[in-house]
Parts: sequence; structure tokens; C-alpha cells
Amino acid sequence: MFNTRFKPIFLRVPFTRLNICCKGIPIDMFLRIIELLPNLDLLKVLDLPVIESVPFIDRAVQLYSLSSNKNKITKVYLEKMIDIEQVHFLFKICVNMKYFQVNVPEYINLETLVQFILSKISTHVRNLNSLCLYIPNANENMVLKLHKLIDSEKLLTNYMIKRICNNILLKWN
Repeated sequence: MFNTRFKPIFLRVPFTRLNICCKGIPIDMFLRIIELLPNLDLLKVLDLPVIESVPFIDRAVQLYSLSSNKNKITKVYLEKMIDIEQVHFLFKICVNMKYFQVNVPEYINLETLVQFILSKISTHVRNLNSLCLYIPNANENMVLKLHKLIDSEKLLTNYMIKRICNNILLKWN
């Protein structure tokens, strides 16, 4: 019903930005909305549901045939992150992503998150070259730890990392 009712509107208006709160929206409905908006460049997700598992992500993405040919999303903002699987899900559906910003909650291990994100560059989001981590209590010690992690694990070679207020910015070639 959703598709038939709103599809003509979505097809007539070339939406390029979407701010969406997914609280109470099933994940398949979210995917349908993305699929109906092929001109999206920016996706801001306020509240993404918890993603159960990697096989679920793969099935959902295959079901709706979201691929680099179907969407043009290059900038993604995840406002309320609950777990790393949400990041993985967004990487699977936004394969053309160049910029990713996420609000990192206190209970998420920052180093684990950054390692996960950077490990997905070659397989999921090959165009990703900018990461912004919003952390309410960001400090220079966090930047140093991330710098050491990136160098010791050889996650990136040519990169820049810096803190601006409560954001840690990471850019690479």
C-alpha cells in the first residue's frame, strides 16, 4: 500500500536529502523508502531500529536490490547509534558513501568502532574517505589512541585526524 500510494510523488519530485526517524518503522519499509528515492545524496537517520544479525542485513539488501547502481547516497549521518550492526547495515545500503558521521554513545568502544569502519572500506564503502565521530566528551587523548590504533593496525596510510570541539574528524585518500 505504501509503495502504490506515495510512489507517484517520489517519482515526480527529485528528493536529494532525507531526514528520517525510523522509530516504529519496520526495516523493510525504510528500505522501500530509500529505493523510491533514487536521487538521494544525503541520508540522515535519527533512530534506526536494532539490526538483528548480518544474515538479516544481507537478506534485506538482496530483497530490495539496493546497490551502487540504484542509489547515489554519498553523505550519511547516524544520529542515534545503538550498536555496530547499524553501521554495517548503512554501509551495505549506501555503497557510494563518501562521508559518514555518527554520534557515538558512551557505551560503544571508540577504538572498536573505528577499526570496524576502516576495515569495511575495501569491501563495502570503497568511496568513503571522511569520518566524523561526534563524542560529547571528545578529547586529545582519544585522538592519540585512534592515531596509534590506525598506525599499529595499518588501517590507513595517508590520513589526517583532528578534534574540533566534540568531533573527531578523520580524512584519508
